[in-house]
Amino acid sequence: MSINKKLAPSKDDIKVFLNKLDFTLPIGYLEFLKVSNGAEIANEEDYVLLWPLTDLFDLNLAYDMSSFASSLVLVFITSTEQE
Repeated sequence: MSINKKLAPSKDDIKVFLNKLDFTLPIGYLEFLKVSNGAEIANEEDYVLLWPLTDLFDLNLAYDMSSFASSLVLVFITSTEQE
């Protein structure tokens, strides 16, 4: 398995992001944000991309999340290789 973490976001980026939310994030995700602004996680079969918090709102708009899950914020995408 490989994990490619991005550089941590600034404290200001985290503050701006949290101020835009109308819900509380899980503690584990907040701890992750202190050390990495997104990551790519992969093994031979699976791939997960944790989006950078600095891109989350733009990416949620691009995926039109509000039209089918208005109370959620998508933070990652996954892919599994098919045989």
